[in-house]
Amino acid sequence: SLGPQSSTATRLQLNHDETSHRVLSTDRRVHPPKQPLLNQLQHKMSRSLVDEIEVAQGRSQPIISGGGLGALFVQLMMDVGKIQIGRLRPHFLAVCRPDVIAYCDVNVTRHQYVTQYTCTNLDLSAVRRSRTSFPSAHASLVFYSATFLILYLQRTLTWRWSTLLRPTLQVSLALSAMFVSITRIRDNMHHWSDVVVGGSIGTITALFMVLFVSDLYSRDVNQDSLETEPLNTEPTHLYMSVPLREN
Repeated sequence: SLGPQSSTATRLQLNHDETSHRVLSTDRRVHPPKQPLLNQLQHKMSRSLVDEIEVAQGRSQPIISGGGLGALFVQLMMDVGKIQIGRLRPHFLAVCRPDVIAYCDVNVTRHQYVTQYTCTNLDLSAVRRSRTSFPSAHASLVFYSATFLILYLQRTLTWRWSTLLRPTLQVSLALSAMFVSITRIRDNMHHWSDVVVGGSIGTITALFMVLFVSDLYSRDVNQDSLETEPLNTEPTHLYMSVPLREN
């Protein structure tokens, strides 16, 4: 026969085996815990970085496509205008240095334009450039660039801290275009009408490229990011096995 201590030990061992069996059977019915919150945050941050890169590429596409193509159109129109129309620059006489003495007769050509002359300047390229005043290519390109970038910033620079930055950049671009155009008149490179026509061509071309060629204003650039998986904010459940006590 077994003593009292052996009976007590056997009873405790049977209770432990039964408790372990109940815990194991309970654990089989428990679903595995969900993904930890830290891993979900890391996944969210990585996806957000990828989305920001995609948005930046989408926002730079109008500059590369629409902006570059419009600049080529402006330069082509300026070249055609200079070749077909021309016009003497204000500093033409200083560059050409015409030999008017041989063609001027005070008794014959008084109060008449001198239409026959020979330039004494041997730099033929400089003389050729002095005949292409209309329209102003500098004014056209700077006004095209300024107008295009002003509209681009108005559409894309919509962050909360850009309330003062956006108009500051836009005014700076407009003032830069005006400064370049004024210097062309001040340096006797263009007449004021050359600058006005060139700036108008650049501005109209920029408006056309932004509104009709580029898709900058035909889509919502702030919603170009990819759809991300929603972050699971449900609390993570922890499961522990508790030994069952018999009454």
